[in-house]
Amino acid sequence: MENTKQPDITTDEAPAILRIARHEHVLTARIDDAKSQAEALLARARENAALIERQAAEALEAELEAIRREAAVKRSQLREAVLAIAETHARNEVDRARPLVGGVAAEMAALALPGPGGENRS
Repeated sequence: MENTKQPDITTDEAPAILRIARHEHVLTARIDDAKSQAEALLARARENAALIERQAAEALEAELEAIRREAAVKRSQLREAVLAIAETHARNEVDRARPLVGGVAAEMAALALPGPGGENRS
């Protein structure tokens, strides 16, 4: 059996190729670690962006619902006001026409019924 001692590649006594290989291995590990950290940061950023997007959509939907409710209240108030005006106008027209009904009814009857000599007045 040969007694071959492996050189310590972390010391300055190691051959240059071994030190370069060790340095490359360390740098590759650091690069891999940095990639993993970057991927984790991106994943968290995507999750945060999705959360912000959901919250914004929910806030927008709540705001739109409030606007819809407010618009419905305003439409209802406007409808009630229009109905009140129409009812007032109709009541005024009925009140104005009421005294005329008797006279118009008498004129209609006179036109349709025979006169004193048995003749129609039409």
